[in-house]
Amino acid sequence: DPARGLWHVLDIYDALRRRVPDVTLHIAYDFNRQWELRRWMASQLAETLWECKRRIGTTPGIVNLGALTRKQIVTEQIRSSLHLMPSDPPNTGSQIHGLFQLELAAAGTPLILSDTEAFPEVFGDVAEILPLPGKFLPAAERRFSPEDWAEVAADVLGDAARWQRMSERGRALAERHTW
Repeated sequence: DPARGLWHVLDIYDALRRRVPDVTLHIAYDFNRQWELRRWMASQLAETLWECKRRIGTTPGIVNLGALTRKQIVTEQIRSSLHLMPSDPPNTGSQIHGLFQLELAAAGTPLILSDTEAFPEVFGDVAEILPLPGKFLPAAERRFSPEDWAEVAADVLGDAARWQRMSERGRALAERHTW
């Protein structure tokens, strides 16, 4: 969702491609619908959507899946090697659940999530929880970057034992949440 970090994902993907050249990004979201609804608005979101559309259409390895059926979503979740969600919700309290991430955990997909709202509380023991790109880290005296996210993602993808541990821990978490 462009209002929840798609521009961060695109930046992270660019940095990750430099480390893992054959990586692909599958966008399982009805981006085109959102773009059609907002493309002629005079707003920052519209400008962001135009830039996201340009990058999605011109960056090698990006697959824009569009609107999916429930069955197609589950298939993508099972096929995914990694789920990145640098969520930057537009309003406090608008990213309080993480049901999609719990479904991905049930599918055994390792998660890399932002330190936003419910993510650290729900997924802190099973996912990599990272500061949003652009967040200033006083102790490090620097901003966290898309390159930092890409480094963690490349490490997870390149370390079979780490990937397996994250997958197993995610599945165990999902089994505890029967709702």
